[in-house]
Amino acid sequence: MTDPIETSGIVVLAIAARDEQEVLDRHFGTMSPLIECAVHMQASRLCRRIKISRVRWRYYEFSGHGLYMAPDIEDIPVQDDRDGFQCTLSSHAFGIATSLLAFSRFAGVGDGCMEKHASSLLELAIKHPETELIRQTVAGRLI
Repeated sequence: MTDPIETSGIVVLAIAARDEQEVLDRHFGTMSPLIECAVHMQASRLCRRIKISRVRWRYYEFSGHGLYMAPDIEDIPVQDDRDGFQCTLSSHAFGIATSLLAFSRFAGVGDGCMEKHASSLLELAIKHPETELIRQTVAGRLI
C-alpha cells in the first residue's frame, strides 16, 4: 500500500500492484474477474473519447471495508449519449462512479457482499469533493 489519501475523514489507500489480486480476492472472492469486467464496461460506456480500457487502473481500499478501481489518468471526460449528460471527473471520482455502477449490477447476487460494497462506496462518494458530479454521473444509471 502507498501513502494514504484522506477524504473527509475516510482514509483511502492505493494498493500496490503486487497486492492487487490478493486484495480483490479478499473483497470479491470468485466474483473478482466479473467485478473488474463490469467496472471496465461502465467506464467504457461513460468515457468514449479515451480508450479507457487501455489505461492502467489502480485499486484503492478505504476504511478497511471498501474498495474501488480508478484509471491512472486525470480529467476524464464523461458523456452519456442517451441523455446528453457531460462532465469532467478526476480519476478518483470517475473510479468511484464507475465502481458504484458496476457494484449495483450485482446487487442481490450471492451473500450480500455487493450491497455492502455499494453502500460503503456511496458513503465515500457523499464525502468526496466531487460528490455532486458523482451523483449526476450515477443518477438514472443505477439499477
